Amino acid sequence: MKETEKLDKIYRISELLTKRFGESTSFMIMTRLAEEVGELAKEVNNFESVGVKNKKMGIPNRVNLAKEAQDVIRVVLQLVEKYGVREEFENSIEESFKKLGEKYKSL
Repeated sequence: MKETEKLDKIYRISELLTKRFGESTSFMIMTRLAEEVGELAKEVNNFESVGVKNKKMGIPNRVNLAKEAQDVIRVVLQLVEKYGVREEFENSIEESFKKLGEKYKSL
């Protein structure tokens, strides 16, 4: 599957969740983002075997880590959609990719 198809699927998931739960304010989205980043940090801590919750969480779970990372990306895309900057966001990705590709051609 191409990267653009994956990004489109995440946009679609975001759209469906907005339809299900209703339109969110910017503050609500930012609060959700903070929550999701915290959940991702918890999974990262588990992988790094740090923090007091390591014993409670058990063996690091790759699926949980991937899910939390996807949740963070999904919430960021909700902000992109809320402010109508999808085209600018995607252009920014392309521009960064192009600059890095030119800078690191030999790698």
